Amino acid sequence: MADYYDIDDYLSEGETVTVDFLYDCKGLSFIDSTSHTKQNDIKKGHKADLPLHIANQLFRIGALNLKVPKGFQNSFKRKLMGDPLVVNL
Repeated sequence: MADYYDIDDYLSEGETVTVDFLYDCKGLSFIDSTSHTKQNDIKKGHKADLPLHIANQLFRIGALNLKVPKGFQNSFKRKLMGDPLVVNL
């Protein structure tokens, strides 16, 4: 459940990630405007840009693979937390 005062929740809602669907998903075409079909299904292998909070939930149930944005990767975090004398700015 989202916390009303949690800044991370607000930031993640605006972040989009590129995803690859691993299975056919029936009735989910409303989450991606480029995938509208007669059956409103998303086909296996379809690539889309989805909001992080939606992609995270679909990733947890194994429906898709997602590409983690650069700002959320460990290498970026190490540079962000590193000393300015050590990191090449």
